[in-house]
Amino acid sequence: MNEKIDEKISQAAHNVESWIQDAVGDMAGSTNQMAKHNAMFGDEKWKKKIKDAEKYGVIDLVGWLADEYYNDADTLRDLCGDRIHDETTQIVGSFEKEGFDKVYVAICEKMKEGAHSALESALNSLMEWHLNRLKERENWKKTSQKPTS
Repeated sequence: MNEKIDEKISQAAHNVESWIQDAVGDMAGSTNQMAKHNAMFGDEKWKKKIKDAEKYGVIDLVGWLADEYYNDADTLRDLCGDRIHDETTQIVGSFEKEGFDKVYVAICEKMKEGAHSALESALNSLMEWHLNRLKERENWKKTSQKPTS
């Protein structure tokens, strides 16, 4: 990729990382409010974690919960997927454009630099589909080329 695209990819990775940190904080605050008011909160995994944290005397429940979300690969995958897609669309244009998958993967790779294990796992999972799509496109190009003689 060229220098201008590389710069956009770096900025996109930074944008997603910053957004994730804000998002887990917002999620933690919302979840804590729902738990306090006994609102319906469907995920048993998080209900149990919150109950255990309270039982063990966690004082800053919102901060603790934000850390838990930030260290959960499933949560990070959900948060990152759409956000990286949006950033990629800003750089390349539509999903149908040929360079979309390459840029999506490049943003993920940039984010993986220095990432903790849960984020790295989430990014690897997100990249898998796009890497397969790139591979399929390459195979299609190879088989659809006319032989020259």
